[in-house]
Amino acid sequence: MTSRAFTIGRTSSYDASIANDPDDVWKAEGGWIFKTLADAEGFLQRNQGKTFDDGGFTLDASFSIYGLELVDAWEDYVGDDPPNAERVYRLIRPAQIVKL
Repeated sequence: MTSRAFTIGRTSSYDASIANDPDDVWKAEGGWIFKTLADAEGFLQRNQGKTFDDGGFTLDASFSIYGLELVDAWEDYVGDDPPNAERVYRLIRPAQIVKL
């Protein structure tokens, strides 16, 4: 049984990849993962215009929220590390990206 988590990505890149091959688009290890859609939406709203040093990008209107299909337990994707203050976890294994 699969469950869903959420991530944020640059809309033009993610949409192009999904359009090209919707069954083979993966979020790499180290990427952001949110447990709920509300957590992802809140993060995106609160951080508009903020520049992130770990990726060298500014979060703006060119980013969207996407689903992540989890085929195993949540803990298998985030490990034992707690989320940061913004409720962002780090992905420790690849997960398939889906358009919401």
